[in-house]
Amino acid sequence: MSSARGQGSGGDGGRRFEGGPPGRGHGSGPRADRGRRGPPRYTQSHLKVSPDPTFSHNSIYSPPGRTTQIDARLRDGTQNDLLQAFKSVNINDNGLPLRPGYGEGGRQVALRTNYFPVAIPKGSFYEYQINIAPVVTSKLVKRRIFELAEDTQVWQSTLTGSVVHDHSAKLVSRHRLPQPLTICVPWYNKGEYPPAPGSSPQKEYTLTLDLVRVLEMDNLER
Repeated sequence: MSSARGQGSGGDGGRRFEGGPPGRGHGSGPRADRGRRGPPRYTQSHLKVSPDPTFSHNSIYSPPGRTTQIDARLRDGTQNDLLQAFKSVNINDNGLPLRPGYGEGGRQVALRTNYFPVAIPKGSFYEYQINIAPVVTSKLVKRRIFELAEDTQVWQSTLTGSVVHDHSAKLVSRHRLPQPLTICVPWYNKGEYPPAPGSSPQKEYTLTLDLVRVLEMDNLER
């Protein structure tokens, strides 16, 4: 007495998958080995990757229409002088040794990073703590309060074009602000009309700005 199970080549009750979707047995397709045999095994025929025409393994990548600017210090021998200076460094028993053979082996490449020069302005910046009354915990409500605050007459005449803030509790100004400084913000939702002049808003918030410290830019150059 024989059984019909296990006699087919598909391993699924004798059924075979030819030309149709892959099944749970030994049918064709990248999912054919899924199941008890572990994760699917992909072959080269299943993975097709289109090469990037703007990049070559033996060239420096350049964005379309632009050329890569190599730092002059990589061309004028500055880095070689640095490597020579390493040879005269004395390492004590508790120090870390220099990398052996640094700059002597391998192939030179140009390394692109996200570092860029920044011009540091002269003078000082002023950091302020912002307190909201009544107290607000919702980030969305805080953001809306600051959107409305920027439309007030006090903000327009005192802060516009001179400050940055985090829509929450911190503000930095390039000028020293008058103290004390409070801003009354009439509340209304997006899509609604602002309160008419002379009328009472449905709700009002008060922003108080207190000087925390002076940020000296000269300290960044030390």
